Amino acid sequence: MADVRSILEEALAEDLPIGEHMLQWTPDEIRRYAEEGGFWSPSERLTANPGQDDDALSRTATRLAIDESPAGPSFSWETYEHHVIPLDSPGGEALAAAMSDSWAVRCSQLASLFEPQAEGSWCGIASLAIALKSLRLSGKGHVPSQYEIFKGFVQGRNIVPGGSMRHGLSMAQEKQLCEVVLAKLGLPHRVVKEEGVGVEAVASQLTAQLRQAADDDTLFLVNLLRSVPSERNGDARGMAHWSPLAGFVERAGSEPYALFLDVAAPKMGSHWLPLRLLAECVCTRNMHDQPRGYLRIAAAERAGPSW
Repeated sequence: MADVRSILEEALAEDLPIGEHMLQWTPDEIRRYAEEGGFWSPSERLTANPGQDDDALSRTATRLAIDESPAGPSFSWETYEHHVIPLDSPGGEALAAAMSDSWAVRCSQLASLFEPQAEGSWCGIASLAIALKSLRLSGKGHVPSQYEIFKGFVQGRNIVPGGSMRHGLSMAQEKQLCEVVLAKLGLPHRVVKEEGVGVEAVASQLTAQLRQAADDDTLFLVNLLRSVPSERNGDARGMAHWSPLAGFVERAGSEPYALFLDVAAPKMGSHWLPLRLLAECVCTRNMHDQPRGYLRIAAAERAGPSW
């Protein structure tokens, strides 16, 4: 791994992610990876041995990414772990390399601003913190930390009664939090709540919005229900979670994918989701029988109506 780092340092790209699979690459291939800003990998490595990862999830993910037809469970929040594609995997790299130039730039920016949730139920707060840093890329003005957001807005504005974050933030609470923080910072952006009320409709709507977002910088904060081993702890009901979307890939004849910039980083890491799976996971209801969904944060003149 030291040789890989050395080549990246020579190419002034030492900040790019490094994976064990890169040990199989030639020096010229590593230099090409650096020149492309991390959004390239040698295609022959992706297909030579789709089962090279020990983890069964990565094996399934690689098959999905190279357009083979996997035999497996249908899309649902309960089968989440079977369909996600880790970003740091051959399949994840294949999808990253397939992004449009506009989305590749946006993905790089958002990934550079990533921060994990500071507390166990602060996924909504962490997602907002990343969004705020993206809106302040010019470096002008203070961006509040997760603790400042919690103390000054969640507790200070009584967005969550009593300030308890035991159950995280609902769609309505996250929208309210986004709006009061944006107003306080003087950022002229509108927050649009998109409720998950129909899988096919949501998948179609979100695909269209992600296409458009390549040019208008809209940010997406997603609230979904999922089942993954590291979060279940013996509970089969699944866990609700917030995270931003940081990438989008749409290829002819293939399922569109979105990159879930997972703020619960130690548990899963960022990963790609088929749009149909994402739609299934947001078209669920919370403990108060309210629909989940996602928020769009866009400049006020570009936010437009809900699709």
